Amino acid sequence: MTRILFFGPLRDVMGVKEIELDVSNALSTRAGLVAHLADGQAHVSDELGAPSVRLIVDNKIAADDAVLTGAKEIAFLPPLSGG
Repeated sequence: MTRILFFGPLRDVMGVKEIELDVSNALSTRAGLVAHLADGQAHVSDELGAPSVRLIVDNKIAADDAVLTGAKEIAFLPPLSGG
């Protein structure tokens, strides 16, 4: 099982802080994972798939085409702001 984390406003979009999911071959890419998590909800897909949202796989920034199969943890990290 892979731990999927949502930070900042993405937590509000998803309604949870984290979930556990079996990241199988069908979900082995960011696009596949986002489609599964969105479950047909366009606003969720738009938020998780936004170019400004970083995908963190096992504590390292990952490219959008990174293979996710076998990851222990995947996080969706929105842009940070400070003041």
